Amino acid sequence: MTSRYLEVGSPICCFLPSCRKPFLSTCIHGNDGHFYCSQSCAEEGSKNDLTRVEPLRAARK
Repeated sequence: MTSRYLEVGSPICCFLPSCRKPFLSTCIHGNDGHFYCSQSCAEEGSKNDLTRVEPLRAARK
């Protein structure tokens, strides 16, 4: 069985737009299905409507 982390493309940084810190050794799976760098970011994400937030893509070189 594939983990939820791998199913969403193995995110490497916090989903909260105001944070975006890279994950160090762990990440938090929020109730909204996104991954955050800390419990406080997960709580902040659950308070806000982040349904229209899209992950940033790397710029083309």
